[in-house]
Amino acid sequence: MRLYPTLPLIEDEGPVSFLSRLALLHGFQSARVFASQLGLHSQRLADGDTAALASLSELSGASLIDLSRAAITKVGRDYRIRGQSLAKKDSHRAHLIVCPRCIAEDLGSHRDGWRTGIRFQWQLEPLRCCHTHGVLLKKFAYKPRCQLFDHASALQPELGEVLAAADSGRTRPSSPLEEYLTARLDGACASPWLDSLPWYAAAKASEMLGVLLIDGGKALTSHYTAEQLIDAGSAGFEVTSKGPAAIYDALDGVRASVDAREATKNPHFGIWFGSFFKWIKLLTDDGVYDPLRDIMLDIARANIALGPEDLFFDRQVVGKRKLHSLSSARAYTGLGSVSLRRKLASAGFIPPDHKKHIESRLLMPATPQLEEFLARARHSLSPPEAARYLNAKSVQMKILVKEGLIRPFPGQEGVRNRSYDRRDLDALLREFEEGAELVEDPSYPLLTIPAASRLSNCNAGEIIQALRDGRLPWKGKAAGKKGYEALLVNYDQTREILFQASKDALVMPAACQALNSTRQVMVNLIQIGAIDATRVTLPRQRTQYTLVSRASIDKFKRDFVSLTELASEHRQWPIHIKKVLREFDIPPVFEKSAIGATFYRRKDVPATLPTSIYSHVSLKGRLNRRSAATLLDR
Repeated sequence: MRLYPTLPLIEDEGPVSFLSRLALLHGFQSARVFASQLGLHSQRLADGDTAALASLSELSGASLIDLSRAAITKVGRDYRIRGQSLAKKDSHRAHLIVCPRCIAEDLGSHRDGWRTGIRFQWQLEPLRCCHTHGVLLKKFAYKPRCQLFDHASALQPELGEVLAAADSGRTRPSSPLEEYLTARLDGACASPWLDSLPWYAAAKASEMLGVLLIDGGKALTSHYTAEQLIDAGSAGFEVTSKGPAAIYDALDGVRASVDAREATKNPHFGIWFGSFFKWIKLLTDDGVYDPLRDIMLDIARANIALGPEDLFFDRQVVGKRKLHSLSSARAYTGLGSVSLRRKLASAGFIPPDHKKHIESRLLMPATPQLEEFLARARHSLSPPEAARYLNAKSVQMKILVKEGLIRPFPGQEGVRNRSYDRRDLDALLREFEEGAELVEDPSYPLLTIPAASRLSNCNAGEIIQALRDGRLPWKGKAAGKKGYEALLVNYDQTREILFQASKDALVMPAACQALNSTRQVMVNLIQIGAIDATRVTLPRQRTQYTLVSRASIDKFKRDFVSLTELASEHRQWPIHIKKVLREFDIPPVFEKSAIGATFYRRKDVPATLPTSIYSHVSLKGRLNRRSAATLLDR
């Protein structure tokens, strides 16, 4: 059956518009009623149902191909046109959108509403300009009793205003974004990244990014005019068309500018991007915007201290932490802000001017060095806490530190009250308790280290060092006690091992007698390393004295000889020996001013020396030095 009279289908006219024109031509104000009279289902026609379109084509004589190309098709819960996905609100508008100049061309000199039709492009929200005439589309509200299907009857009373707008309308060429979207409906491809997004998502992402770049994060698009949205779309498309790198740079530029102004606020998408972030957050369930979210998450990874537990867009951002802030470091270590700042600044992880920045903006790369430092800080103990943890008195704690048996963990050089790693203290206790014999009721000579130290009048550090070196063969642990106070040593073994003097050693007076020199000469030779000596402590009095190596003295006597000893060996005056050696170009080994005596190498001194007037004078004679000098001058 063919409808008569019928109308030709206008290029790009949608099926619903064509049905409403036919209805108005045949005197029906309602396209739904007209469709039901013809046996058509108007809603299926609006949804692009193939059977409904075929029925309309058969009744009107319009091309089924042309009707299908201009039809918005419902696929499941989505809508598509020419293979491109649309947002649901783009498929049915609550307003009548037209191009005044297209309407004027359709009508010519007539004023019949059925002579002009609605193009499908006018129903797509991102297209706000007529591609053919380069003017803004005009919006009209539907009159009461008019349905969304009644395009022709709704347009009929507005024709006068439409034609007036056609004559006075200002030219506004299509924006680059609209040109791209129109070309994409015809199957063209221009930007790989934008092409990967659905049609409506490419349009919306460009517009919202443009709004952010032009007016910042506080802009509200609900108050924007059509021209403002066109300008925003152009600005956004200039970035999105270049791909992910350009989008990252643009968003990161916005972030940097906001951070410069809002340095006292925590870094967050809401602070940086405002309404742009709210928009994309509301669409979390819409996965088509994930490529844009991925770019935003890259910015977050580079500028926010995120851990595996942090979520954005209901997604885990990092599998392993890449940045630490002072806030995250404080949460991890449990330390106070001031204490942790000082430690991190001393270790060089944060700048010296850290007081100018809030905690969340003090960022540190999560390097292995930082992770190790924070792990130590997490287990850190102050000196009083460390003493309680070791079950040691404060005096014993200071001794352990002074002896280097426990050390503050590295990186606290600039901190006054340094902390100790609990794990280091545990390792020290394990070391001492390993192999220790458990003693139920310890008694003399089994004593605690402080008691053994007091009784033997020695330093507790010496006893502990002897334990670590293995010089003390026995160690124990008191039952029912813990920590440092539970460690036991054998007092008798301690006295015997710590205060046993070497058999190959001489006290200072004996060493001076063996060298036939004064104490000061011996001290000077020890200081320059010519003779070996050690400092030991008396077991009871705790006074220190010097033990000089006998072997070192014997070696020195084999290698060197003093001027006095040469004079005695050759039975000559020292001044004569010195003058003779000078004539033989034999210099002293050491400076007399530094040692206090004159020494020569034995191998340099001849076995016999020339005799002189001194040979006839007894060394025990009363010839004074002035007389000797006078004789020598002769």
